[in-house]
Amino acid sequence: MRILSVKSVKGSGLGLIHCYTGDGSGKTRAAFGLALRALGHGYEAHIVQFMKGKWRDKEEFGEVKTAEKIEGLYVYRFGTGKLIREKEEVTDIDREMASIGLDHVIELFQKNGPKLVVLDEVNIALYYGLLKLDKVIKVIENKPENVELILTGENAPSMIRSKADYLVEFRNIKHPYQEGLEARKGIEY
Repeated sequence: MRILSVKSVKGSGLGLIHCYTGDGSGKTRAAFGLALRALGHGYEAHIVQFMKGKWRDKEEFGEVKTAEKIEGLYVYRFGTGKLIREKEEVTDIDREMASIGLDHVIELFQKNGPKLVVLDEVNIALYYGLLKLDKVIKVIENKPENVELILTGENAPSMIRSKADYLVEFRNIKHPYQEGLEARKGIEY
């Protein structure tokens, strides 16, 4: 267990690490919800998405469309948009995009501007080998102490889990997709 220093929660009260993982849906929605809450208190929120693009190359996700309309909420996409289901499907372009995304996070931290940063799907990017775990751990350890950091995605490695102050596991118990219902506009994307 990580002991919180008074320094990390003093002042703005920010500086903790969240990990939203598991096979259930809702991890990205939870992160966007937390970003909206932070915005309501005047904090900037930056969401760095790994492996994501337009929904089935047709349309943007609803949360991305909304983010474009909200001042202080920034979404950065670092993915080709293709759905990766097997490690063998990963290409050099996928790895390069993820690496550029992580470099962008480092730049955000160096600017010391945002108070909330989401690394959306970073856990699954690690699982598929798009990123190196030691590099992500270094980013976590070098984040400014007043930045709330959220890491989402299935298959969070144990080192990420151990760094988290909040560890939430989403479990898929029942989902209409299991009965053949396709993803619905405005609900799943």
